Amino acid sequence: MPLPSTPAAGFDQPFELLSACHGRVTRSLDLLDRLVDHVRRGGDVGQAVDAACDVLRYFDIAAPAHHEDEERHVFPRLAALGDAALLAVVERLRADHRAFGDLWQSLRPLLDRSSCRRVVTPAELTRCRH
Repeated sequence: MPLPSTPAAGFDQPFELLSACHGRVTRSLDLLDRLVDHVRRGGDVGQAVDAACDVLRYFDIAAPAHHEDEERHVFPRLAALGDAALLAVVERLRADHRAFGDLWQSLRPLLDRSSCRRVVTPAELTRCRH
């Protein structure tokens, strides 16, 4: 269940870079969905461990760094434009980042257990789905 590769985008193409990051988020969430189904079906433990490790690595390292980049470099510039509708979108995205962090903290221990080859039951995974 490895993640497919993502085309590289550089800092000289900031919107393409953001789009590529969001594409990796989508692929990681898809991998997480496939992992839940895999565990429910009683699939191969080794594949489940590999998938759990991939999801953990992405959402522990890359996703928080991406959110930090948006919070520090994108949102202030958008807010500085003074457009009320745009400011509302920025505030909604900031709230989404906080909610994501809370959800990740509730899901992370289960993936950590999976990556250590301990059994995670389908019922435990179901409780974490929102």
